[in-house]
Amino acid sequence: MKKYTLLSLLAVGVLLFAGATPASAACFTFPDFCDQIEVSQSGNLLFGLWDWECTGNLTSIIGANTTKFSLVTRPTFSDGSSDPRTLQFVFNKAADTFDLYQTDDGVTLTQIQFTEPYTKSSGSCFNGTLGPGNLKPSMLAGQNK
Repeated sequence: MKKYTLLSLLAVGVLLFAGATPASAACFTFPDFCDQIEVSQSGNLLFGLWDWECTGNLTSIIGANTTKFSLVTRPTFSDGSSDPRTLQFVFNKAADTFDLYQTDDGVTLTQIQFTEPYTKSSGSCFNGTLGPGNLKPSMLAGQNK
């Protein structure tokens, strides 16, 4: 009986700890915009949150860290409704710049931000600093919705 109990505990431990463990969060900030993106990584998969309205309303974002580092999302407004667009960030890690693309019909792809700079730092973006504190516009300000 002790052998089965030990094996059971070992199996539970393996199940709990065998999964991919996400690395620490990374925070992306943008010198020209108030937006913040916090991303964690598990293998090549990325997942996190984007404060896209600069109000503390966070929307989920997911992507991949392969040859091209990219993140994709369909933002959610603070009232719970979804933005009709799907947005994709494509980061150029060597130049510390990104491009932002959108599609609202799944057929037409439009680039709405071009080679914009970003800064990446370790740790959470959202340590009580949510909202429009830097007085810059959101990167989607003025874009058609």
